[in-house]
Amino acid sequence: MGYRKQRTIYDLTFAKYEGLEVSLHGLNTGQTMDLWAAKNDGGPEATAEMLAMFSDSLRGWNLETEEGEPVPPDLKGVRSQELAFVLELIDSWTTAMTGANEDLGKESTSGETSPEAGIPTEPL
Repeated sequence: MGYRKQRTIYDLTFAKYEGLEVSLHGLNTGQTMDLWAAKNDGGPEATAEMLAMFSDSLRGWNLETEEGEPVPPDLKGVRSQELAFVLELIDSWTTAMTGANEDLGKESTSGETSPEAGIPTEPL
């Protein structure tokens, strides 16, 4: 008898969107790499693939229209939202799955030598 790993569930909340709750299941490694590739590509086909991956993983949300009607947690519901909003949700989901902040390392000097390394020193 082997170990059966259950899918990880991510229940996301957002300070920017007070009260919004989004529940998604995690992706396997290959799917996560495909999602990253689609995010980096940014083209229309890659964006459509990313939205499909997100909606396929979407277990539920409490999102409503301006009229108070529930937005269905499916591809049609996802596509009915502003793209910038959905991309923020995808970024939060990606961060939750990988445990790495999207901005981590963006201000890195990519290994440039520290100025202190060039200061002459003498052995004690």
